[in-house]
Amino acid sequence: MTPRPAVALLGAGLAAIAAGSVALAWSTAHYLDNWRAPSSTSGDRVYRDGDRLVAYPPFTLGLEPTFIALGLAIVVAAIAIAALTWRRAQPS
Repeated sequence: MTPRPAVALLGAGLAAIAAGSVALAWSTAHYLDNWRAPSSTSGDRVYRDGDRLVAYPPFTLGLEPTFIALGLAIVVAAIAIAALTWRRAQPS
C-alpha cells in the first residue's frame, strides 16, 4: 500500500508542473499577442517608430521553468519515497 504522504507529495509535484505549464503558456501567448510581435518572414526584431528605429523586446522566461523543474523533482522524490516505503496490504 502506498503511504499517504507519498501520494500527497506526488499531487504537489503534479500541481507545480501544471502551474508552471499554465504560466508558461500564458506568458508565451501574451508575448505573441502583441501587435508588434516579430514576424517570422521579416527576420528582423527592429522596426521603425516614426523617424527612429526601435527594437522589440526579446522573449524572456520568468519562474515558469523553475516551477516545472521543481515539480519534476518533487514527482521523482515522491516516486522514490513510495518505492522505498511500499508494503503489500495486509489481508484482513
